[in-house]
This record gives sequence, structure tokens and C-alpha cells, in this order.
Amino acid sequence: MLHKIQARNYTNIVAPNKPRRSRPERSEGSRKESMTIEADVTVDATGLRCPEPLMVARNKMMDMASGEVIKVIATDPSTSWDFPNFCKFLNHDLIHQEETEDQYFYWIRKG
Repeated sequence: MLHKIQARNYTNIVAPNKPRRSRPERSEGSRKESMTIEADVTVDATGLRCPEPLMVARNKMMDMASGEVIKVIATDPSTSWDFPNFCKFLNHDLIHQEETEDQYFYWIRKG
């Protein structure tokens, strides 16, 4: 006896204990502003490719005092895993990480 199997749409299923990732909503015609965290230094690494955004931020952080905050703006998608690993390895505090369609923002407190 043959059984009919109905295909299901699994696109809305989320694994248990794994938060659903969503993009920030934007009102039409305007860009969502980045989270407001006061930074002591801002690095604009837009247009740079791996490993340049990380190296530029690292060089700026060498001149900073412990506890100061740096904001990094990047366009390279690889920074989304480079900066968290960089912070873990060097004991810096990744205060906040934000992503829009074409830019990545990081606020890092120097350890």
C-alpha cells in the first residue's frame, strides 16, 4: 500500500535553544541609526577587506588606554566572526555588535 507524503514548509522552524536571528526593521525611506554608545575612538574601515579592518582597529587600540571604547564601522562580512574572536583572544570586551544590510558596527572596550 502506498502512502501519500505531503511536503511541509520547514522555513519557519527554529532549533530549540537557538534564538531566531532577524534583521532590524526600517521605516521606508530612512536608515536605522546605529545604537548610541559613546566611543572614544571611531574607525571607519568601510571598503577594506580582511584582514585590514581588524589590523586598523588593532593598531588604533594599541594607542588607547585600558577601558576606552572604540567603534568600528566595516563592510566586510568576515568581520562578523573576526572581531568577536579577536576580542576573546586578547581579552577585550565586545560591548555591542550590530549589522545592517551593507555595514557592520562593533563597539569594543579595551581590556
